Amino acid sequence: MQGNECDSVESIDQAKQFFAEYCRLGDESDPSLADLFADDAEVKSLRHYPEGSREVSFPATAFKRITRGSMDWAKRLDDRDEYSEVEYADLGDRIAIRGRRYSTRKDYTGDFEMHIRPDASGEWKIVYYWLETQA
Repeated sequence: MQGNECDSVESIDQAKQFFAEYCRLGDESDPSLADLFADDAEVKSLRHYPEGSREVSFPATAFKRITRGSMDWAKRLDDRDEYSEVEYADLGDRIAIRGRRYSTRKDYTGDFEMHIRPDASGEWKIVYYWLETQA
């Protein structure tokens, strides 16, 4: 990879490996899942309520702290996500991963999207994360 541009085939393969690791850590309720997010990642959720929907943003550091703290609870409740219709797109300086996410505990499916790219050390990180959730 040169500069900030992604080499499409190689980058998509790396994105698939990254997403497989993301899913594995989630399935295992491993707190280190939070480490996959960049400290300055943009994190948003479109939350659906019976009376309507609203989009909420989270500072990455707070989101990472919440993620780490909720893993023990998720493990006890067997709260997992299952992903389908996953697609990868090279956006030039990052790879987009988009698809559908099924919440096993709340029994609903919503869209998700994350953008990943290598940081200064070459480690892939989530720099943008968006998902639909239900109350």
